[in-house]
Amino acid sequence: MTFNDRENFIVASVILITNQSMKSVPRDVRTRILGFMRDTMYPSVTDQEWSEIAAGINQHHLDVKVKFSELMKNQTLNKPSDEKAFAELDENIKKSFDDIDFDEIKKAVDVIDDSKIREFWLSMKQMKREYDDGR
Repeated sequence: MTFNDRENFIVASVILITNQSMKSVPRDVRTRILGFMRDTMYPSVTDQEWSEIAAGINQHHLDVKVKFSELMKNQTLNKPSDEKAFAELDENIKKSFDDIDFDEIKKAVDVIDDSKIREFWLSMKQMKREYDDGR
């Protein structure tokens, strides 16, 4: 199955927003690059759709950060959760502690420079210490 122009444009937009190399390019230049890509690769995407896509990406980014914050609050306070997905995530994290390279994650955290992400990293490190102490 292939993506349509709109779907491809969404993927391209997200790549230009999240790729570490692209983040070093000024926002207005990235916007021009995306405009060029739209005009040459995804011509059926209108200005109105582009605006809706950008708003949707921004809203989804906010929603994910809120959910992530809730997740971290539950993790750091060790609150049990009735959510099956949370319980499965918690179990998978604990099973994977030995495979997680916290130093590598720290590099990404430093680049992102987001207090919520940093808080998450610190809470994960603390969880690992507690988990190791309990073993």
